[in-house]
Amino acid sequence: MSNAMTRRRGLLKGILGIAMAGAAAPLLAACGSGAPAAATAPPAAAPAPTTAPAGAPTSAASKPTVAAQGNAAAEKITIRYMDRAGSLGQYQRHFAQQYQQANPNITVKLEDASWGDLVTKVATYVAAGTMADTAFQHAALMLPELAAKGVWLDLEPHAKAANQDFSIFYPWALQTCRQGPNNTLVAMPQGVHTGQNNHLMYNVEMLQKAGVKPPTIDMSVEDLTALCVELKKALPPDVWPIMTPIDEWTMEGHARSWKGYIVSEDRTKTGFDLPETQTAHQYVYDWINKYKVQPGAQEVQGGQSQLFYNQKLAIAINCSPNLWVGFNDAVKGKFTMGNAIWPKQPSEVIGTVPSADATVVYGKTKYPEQAWGLVSLLSGFDASKWSAVNPPNMTPGAVIKAWHDPDVWKINPPYEVDAKWWDTLTQVGNMPVPSNTRQQEYSDAYNNGWQAMAYNTTPFNKDNVEALQKKLQGIMDKALP
Repeated sequence: MSNAMTRRRGLLKGILGIAMAGAAAPLLAACGSGAPAAATAPPAAAPAPTTAPAGAPTSAASKPTVAAQGNAAAEKITIRYMDRAGSLGQYQRHFAQQYQQANPNITVKLEDASWGDLVTKVATYVAAGTMADTAFQHAALMLPELAAKGVWLDLEPHAKAANQDFSIFYPWALQTCRQGPNNTLVAMPQGVHTGQNNHLMYNVEMLQKAGVKPPTIDMSVEDLTALCVELKKALPPDVWPIMTPIDEWTMEGHARSWKGYIVSEDRTKTGFDLPETQTAHQYVYDWINKYKVQPGAQEVQGGQSQLFYNQKLAIAINCSPNLWVGFNDAVKGKFTMGNAIWPKQPSEVIGTVPSADATVVYGKTKYPEQAWGLVSLLSGFDASKWSAVNPPNMTPGAVIKAWHDPDVWKINPPYEVDAKWWDTLTQVGNMPVPSNTRQQEYSDAYNNGWQAMAYNTTPFNKDNVEALQKKLQGIMDKALP
């Protein structure tokens, strides 16, 4: 669905220029798992940027982009922006409007697209030569194939011309956007997380009533399993102690927590049959089939977020935005969300998978500078903070300062937990996408094979593990599509 934004409103109080020299929000991030409740309309004015707490990194001051500087006397133009439909794209539409108001000669035509459309329609539009000037994409799950073919504009020259300060971003977020030929920068990062395996969100009151202490980073996975077994004894039969997603993206993080992998660091090998990787899969299998603390295929209907919101799940494992975005509207104060990071033991490693939402510019656009101006604004501190402090409280971009902002922490407790943990990370592994870019084919094969074993419709045994290993490696060995 398309609509042109033509009405002007007052600029946000917190915006001093249209685009920051700093740019970048999962899964998210949220990565499309568990649709959040519908958000209320955000306030007309954004909070003024707040200074980061002592010791937190700072960003460069805001300054006009090349587009803002150079378009004042230019002819009127229209740039098309394919934004993310629904509440998770609210900040994108809001700041597209701000960009338009700051640049009277530019009209931003919005083309709302669902997550699925952003996967399928983009490739179709590119093939037809009708692609929008700029678009939302997920850096790992959507970018690889088209980026490798040189479809998207190299943003490095435009960033250099605008004196873009890349140090304001988490380095691993920026790195996931370097997917063009010769690792060129083809997108700017927005919402980020480090995997759907490392944040534990729990119902505080439910655990208190059951007399069970909440999970902590210092416990072991065995301790967490024992906690869930005790919790099961105290919960009604239709309430589940714990749940982790079991898709490829999530299980990669779990595999790395045991120092294994599904997709190797160089993205050319499959490690599904490695002993370390199989240990990670075994504990999930046991949660479902041996201890029966995680719901099976039939009981999980409706999804993890709805089970958690409806108080049918005590502990949910995911990235924070997949549970936090929409939480307040869905729960309406019925219970409190507690937060913890995945246990360090037994390996002393918490597996990470870098994830970043992103914005690309079409390589054939007639308006590269103007498109860059919008992209840099969407990636900057102002947009990052606004997205977090306004409903539906999406993650605060990829800007380190925004993740440490006290206003963001006050409104979004899970983001404080994430930010403090990320401060301790010395490295984050590569994104688990085959180097031949056949991500969808690979993840479909993995999900179909592993989930059949996890839910015990196919035996979880050596023969089936080896068969899936062979199938996955065969996909990885194919040529680029």
